[in-house]
Amino acid sequence: MAFDLGHIEHFSTPGDLVLDVGAAPYLLSLGLKTSGYQVQSIDLDPQRLQQIVSTHSLSVHRCDVEQERWPIEDGTVKTIAFFEVFEHLRIDLNQTMAELKRVLSPDGRALISTPNLRSLAGLFNLIHKGRSYSCLGDIHAEWEQLRTLGHMGHVREYTAWDLVPYFQKLGLEVEEIIYRGRFGVPDMDEIVDNSPHLSPFLTFVLRHPQT
Repeated sequence: MAFDLGHIEHFSTPGDLVLDVGAAPYLLSLGLKTSGYQVQSIDLDPQRLQQIVSTHSLSVHRCDVEQERWPIEDGTVKTIAFFEVFEHLRIDLNQTMAELKRVLSPDGRALISTPNLRSLAGLFNLIHKGRSYSCLGDIHAEWEQLRTLGHMGHVREYTAWDLVPYFQKLGLEVEEIIYRGRFGVPDMDEIVDNSPHLSPFLTFVLRHPQT
């Protein structure tokens, strides 16, 4: 969360409107509000943590971002925080991203983080286990979350070069790719220190070009 907050602070200033998508458990929303940002949050079921929302007077919209129009005005959001949500989307990815682009202000930024399939762990799993995942694990368990939690687990994990052309086709400029995270295993982390592209997570900084 500190990493994500730091990058938002790099691309925006206190007072700007920041949209936190998939916000529960609201740690980032709280951090942004404390730092002086105008924060709007979106979550599938705010009632799950209503006490936190009420106690801290958070502005949370109930919305299924895969199937509904986002309850935000066109072109009003300076920065969108879309952290560890992308890999869970299963219905209409293009429509969800069209909504993201719609609410983003001209020259605004969307920060999208997701697991890195081409990470050190992902390559090990592919080469040594014959399985195409970085951190999602069991397919059945990921889909079972629809029953137990009401939302999908990981549908798919991506490489950076899966997503660069995808975002470009949406009309979003890939301004930066940030390789981030560690594995907590000294030998693996030493490799990542020397080859950041093998890190477990990716953050894309996407810019909405001015028209």
